[in-house]
Amino acid sequence: MKLRTYAATVCVLAFLLIVTNCASSAKKPVAENPRVTTPIIAQNPDRYFNNDPITITLVTETPDAAIYYTLDGSIPATENGTLYAGPFNLTFDNTKNTDFRGYVLVQAIAIKADHPNSAMASRIFQVFPSEQIKGLDGKPVTGGPVTGTGTGYYAPVEVILSLNNGYITDVRFINVDDKQTETFFNKARTYAAEFFKVMNSPDFVPAVSGASYSGNGVREAAKDAINKIVSK
Repeated sequence: MKLRTYAATVCVLAFLLIVTNCASSAKKPVAENPRVTTPIIAQNPDRYFNNDPITITLVTETPDAAIYYTLDGSIPATENGTLYAGPFNLTFDNTKNTDFRGYVLVQAIAIKADHPNSAMASRIFQVFPSEQIKGLDGKPVTGGPVTGTGTGYYAPVEVILSLNNGYITDVRFINVDDKQTETFFNKARTYAAEFFKVMNSPDFVPAVSGASYSGNGVREAAKDAINKIVSK
């Protein structure tokens, strides 16, 4: 009787050991596939003039991943967005906000079966038909560098500016009075330098908080320099 009990106990323990091992094996985590790499949104050319299109290229480092993108501000997904098939162009027609010349938001994700989706990539592009600056004869102007002057917070602000074939190609700002708040002036000229060249006009430079006087002075000085070049 004792022998049978012992044998039965051994069998039960063996059975429990097998079940436990199987359960442990089943609970072992399976290695998860790596997340798809975030797409890179590349642009060519860097500047946009005369309604020529900007060419957009989307790239992910994950092989065989599909890229979906949107241009209307919505979140891209397989159910919402365009499947990327190759470089595409942005034109002024793509812009949703034409009150300020035009912007378009490109957003993209990369997807691959059995892999977590990539993070979303986003990039805003200024898309607008920049107008050439023309002289009294109606032809695009080339000239400079010329210095223009505007009214700053404490003292005048000077801008050195050049034009090439009707486009602003060089902008340099001079703070002519040490009393002017340097931090605020630097805010204004940092934004203005980029916008002058991209927008090809000082009229579309956004206001900078804390630098309204300096910003107005920078715009005024740029207009003065342009007028001097045009009137020559």
